[in-house]
Amino acid sequence: MERTIYTRIEDVWNSNISSKLGEILNLIFTHTIIGVVGKPYSGKTTLLLKLKETLERKFKLRVAYISSNCLVEPELTIYENLLCPILMDEVSENNLESRVKFIAERLKLSKVKDKYPHEVSSETLTRVTLGRALVSKPDILILDEVPLNAEDWMLLEMIISEGMLDKIVYSSHSLHDMVRHCDIVLILEDFRVVATLRIKSTPHESRRTYASIPLG
Repeated sequence: MERTIYTRIEDVWNSNISSKLGEILNLIFTHTIIGVVGKPYSGKTTLLLKLKETLERKFKLRVAYISSNCLVEPELTIYENLLCPILMDEVSENNLESRVKFIAERLKLSKVKDKYPHEVSSETLTRVTLGRALVSKPDILILDEVPLNAEDWMLLEMIISEGMLDKIVYSSHSLHDMVRHCDIVLILEDFRVVATLRIKSTPHESRRTYASIPLG
């Protein structure tokens, strides 16, 4: 039974989302924060993993992917967790320390860097996971239903504005967060991209508005 379901999902992918991959990539390259919204099992994770594979393999970009689990190493301190992803990079010890310190400061983790994961809140652990991704200097950060609060978004947008990160692709089942933070949103249903929401800002309004644009 599981094999039949897997084959069906692959067939749906090959005939729908995959056929629009070029168009989706173009949207990613021309926007900064891209949203992917849909109900559970609508194809969000499938799309994000395919995008990660394509961006890395064909475009040689560094892509960091974070799932909703926000996994950390429980036996390591917050600082050590931040350090782990770049230990294999060929950088000097001073550069390692300065990079981790910079990310910790930007994500407001400096005060808890010597604590262990069980000693901090779930919101803090989310930022630790973001920090682990950012210290590796990705071009694109993919967040697959990662729980973000308003301050997390503010910090990520600041990191983008400082040139530390080029783009974010963010998936959620909630359109509310998408409209508040994304430049454009892909709407998924049954492994099909059925429409986009193009977010527009005007100099006369601080809030964003959006218009539905079918992908056809």
